[in-house]
Amino acid sequence: MVGAAAALAAVRGGRRVALLEAESLSEAHGSSAGSARIFAPFPFPDQEHLEMALRALDRWREIEREAGERLLTRTGALSRGDLAERALPALRDAGVEAELIGADAAGQLGVRMPGDGTFLHQPDAGTIHSDRARGALLRLAASAGASLHGGERARSIAATGDAVEVETDRRRWRSESAIVAAGPWSRSLLARSEIDLDATPTSQTVAYFDLEHPSARPPAVIEYDGDEPYACWDPDHGLKAGLHVRGAEVEPEHTSPTVDHGAVERIAAWVGRRFPAASGAPAAVDACMYTSSADERFILEARDRIVVACPCNGHGFQFAPETGARLAELAVGDGALSGSTG
Repeated sequence: MVGAAAALAAVRGGRRVALLEAESLSEAHGSSAGSARIFAPFPFPDQEHLEMALRALDRWREIEREAGERLLTRTGALSRGDLAERALPALRDAGVEAELIGADAAGQLGVRMPGDGTFLHQPDAGTIHSDRARGALLRLAASAGASLHGGERARSIAATGDAVEVETDRRRWRSESAIVAAGPWSRSLLARSEIDLDATPTSQTVAYFDLEHPSARPPAVIEYDGDEPYACWDPDHGLKAGLHVRGAEVEPEHTSPTVDHGAVERIAAWVGRRFPAASGAPAAVDACMYTSSADERFILEARDRIVVACPCNGHGFQFAPETGARLAELAVGDGALSGSTG
């Protein structure tokens, strides 16, 4: 996803761009898979991420106009925990509509909250149609002149003097710079170039729930305590829910993510407490992958002529147009730019 955004930004900057995808371009993998992601600008893990999210929102709206389709749906978002309450002044200073509400007001939005605490409500937040968004970025990049290559896996990448050489299972590419935005596969790919990426791929479990009224659009809910559960409206499934707490570490080149049935039980119990209109048992479950840095900050940096991109787990999806633009700025040169998205 971020590789597609970087390719679009670079080709519009006048560079020749080749985007390499290990799997089919028609289907997302790693942290880009699925049909829904939360969009809720928030100063986490720091203020810079709020500023980046707001710039990304402006870019998403421009991409919507160019693509001619809706990519963001406003549902509102509720967040809970000390971090949420502390975020209110920063959000207001940045011009983001937000307020603290009680359990009664949350109930009117279709969310049951415990006790008599307060909850941060962002009415303009919502869901990104992630599969549509990814498709739109790829189409726009191709229309702008980027060369897209699906089913071509990068085997090695190395900076050699004034160029970068990328060897795939089909051929050898040579360019003046390269962006590696391969999600969970980035660490092992970069290690072959003696670049240490301080990020860990993990297996994460998500569950999908039917809604009592299929046309309902429940607000996203994010909790910053315990397992850090979250949920959002999913245009394909009704309600998507998961746990942000990291799952088991995986080596994606050798093992696939697996569903954690204990996590499914915890997700279902939490959804039952929060969403009275959701079905009691999941309609479907799935496993995906996160790639997380130690402090959850993004890793966007140039290592010689190789640009390293680790926008971190599903949380990074909402930032894609902004992080893509930053990566293109790091990678631009007088020649071609290669992009690898996994």
